[in-house]
Amino acid sequence: MKKLADLIDRYISWALVIALLFMFMLIFLNVVLRFVFSTGVSIAEELARFAFIWTTFLGAYLAVRENRHIGISGLVGYVSKQHMWILKLVINAIEAVILAVVLVGAWEIFLANMGGRAPVSGAPVAIAFSAVVVGAGAMLIIFAVRALTLLVTRRVEDET
Repeated sequence: MKKLADLIDRYISWALVIALLFMFMLIFLNVVLRFVFSTGVSIAEELARFAFIWTTFLGAYLAVRENRHIGISGLVGYVSKQHMWILKLVINAIEAVILAVVLVGAWEIFLANMGGRAPVSGAPVAIAFSAVVVGAGAMLIIFAVRALTLLVTRRVEDET
């Protein structure tokens, strides 16, 4: 299972690199066209926006998966090592609940925008909202698994 997750992470990392290069090229081309030729590619902004939304949520997923997201460690110094799992369990459970709320809201917005089209490209606007559903769903799974693992093992793994 870990090998499959690592393979998925590797593909997501490459997709993020390609999306960032794609955004850079689109925006750079548009800037050059606007300043040099007083014209531009109107679809470029829309496509760059979609790519930016997807990179944000897939990047957030990778940050959570690798435990590199922003955390506040103010309480950690006051909790003993033997009770640390309780604090981590509560934190992961709160994160999972918040992501569940985000996921439900994103799903409703996704369904509400299924028929909507982007003004220039005509692409479904739901493409943007599906990034929120995918990202929040993947992060929810991670935090739920972490919370269940802490509940079962009652110990905190060493974090590197």
